[in-house]
Amino acid sequence: MKLNLLICFLLSFILQSCFVLNHKFKITNDYIKSNRKFYQGFQFSELKIDSLDSIGVPITYKRVNTAYLYLNDYKKGKESKKIYFYKQNSNYLWHYYEDWTLPILPIEMKINSWYLIDGLVFWGNPTLSKFIYIDETGNCHSYTVPHISNW
Repeated sequence: MKLNLLICFLLSFILQSCFVLNHKFKITNDYIKSNRKFYQGFQFSELKIDSLDSIGVPITYKRVNTAYLYLNDYKKGKESKKIYFYKQNSNYLWHYYEDWTLPILPIEMKINSWYLIDGLVFWGNPTLSKFIYIDETGNCHSYTVPHISNW
């Protein structure tokens, strides 16, 4: 009886931990925030849209500019849950073309424009991507890119 109870408890804990490990993101014009720390970087791309799907999310597009966020010093351990786009982030820098030391995102978000954040962590795997659209009033809307996998 105790063994069955222990097994049930362990299975319940393992299943629950899978859901707890899930990262959630909030994106605004000024920052991206996660329920977990950004222990690795991501890509931020400005897009030129060729076509949208039936709900208005890009299907075909080209990357116009891309900047890469990276953790400057892993040893410091100052990872953050919130990354600002246009303010300096402690222990994070942006790589844009040949410059590896930019303190703020070098891509300016414009009205009626699309952007893509790639490489966000989802269950420990950097495969989650988010489209960002800045509407005519300057509000930010984000859409999760469906992850296609054989698993």
